[in-house]
Amino acid sequence: MEKICSVCGEPAHQSLGGVLLCTMHAAVIRDQVDSIRASGGHVDVARIAYGMREPETQAQYAPSASAVREFLKTNEITGGDAARMMYLSGSRQVRKYTGGESPRQMDGARWFCLHAHVILSPDQIRVIEAAMESAL
Repeated sequence: MEKICSVCGEPAHQSLGGVLLCTMHAAVIRDQVDSIRASGGHVDVARIAYGMREPETQAQYAPSASAVREFLKTNEITGGDAARMMYLSGSRQVRKYTGGESPRQMDGARWFCLHAHVILSPDQIRVIEAAMESAL
């Protein structure tokens, strides 16, 4: 089995922190590791390497916090209702996407769930949820 770089997929020639890397990425990551260690921080080579990867696909339908707030307001959806629609544990989870100093980026799957619950009939939602349940 060929050893490949965890960042780019090219042949790996080195291992740093248990992560296989090509020569170029090993040098770049080693510089970052040295900088982190010099400042007394915790080194996580796998996290550094993962952060350097190109995304496999671009994020689709990733709404801004204001777009989420506007959608909820326009459709008169409470935080509790939104949590149920997105299969979250409660309205506090919804607030992570709509408020605070740095709200989280909502992913396309949650955005889809909100729209599906608004557009589809309750019977259609029940059919989908039953299929989901049976596939567990």
